Parts: sequence; C-alpha cells; structure tokens
Amino acid sequence: MRKSPKFSPEVVERAVRMVFDVKDQYPSQWAAIESIAGKIGGTTETLRRWVRQAQRMHEHGMRAAAFHQVHHQQGERNVFGKVR
Repeated sequence: MRKSPKFSPEVVERAVRMVFDVKDQYPSQWAAIESIAGKIGGTTETLRRWVRQAQRMHEHGMRAAAFHQVHHQQGERNVFGKVR
C-alpha cells in the first residue's frame, strides 16, 4: 500500500516560494529553510530537497506544474527508479 503524501502540492509550492521570498532576511538560505520548515510542520531536509529540486527545474526552464508532477511521481518510484 502506497503512503499518501503528507503535504499537498499547494503547501509544497508555497513553502518553496516562501524560502525564496524571505532568504534575504536570514543569514543563509539554510536559516530560512529551518524557519519555514518549522512553520509548515515539516523537516528541514524535506524542505531543502524541495528547494533544491525547484532550483534545478528553474535552471532548466521548467514550470511549477512540472515541479508538482515530478514531486508526486517520486513517491511512486521504487528504489530502482521504476514507477510501481
């Protein structure tokens, strides 16, 4: 049985956007991630991975909708990268 995602795509998108919006108010991006992760009830590592993924996708010109699609597909992959 597949575990349902803890965070909706809207929460993921909002949290990532919040990191980018407030990063200049903190001494580092990591400090911003720590603050926002606590506010959404997630872990810093999870939010850090979302932010890094969004940065990579932005560098490659991918849109937010594609980010969500990739984010949800990751939950459907096994350790060999194949979709179940």
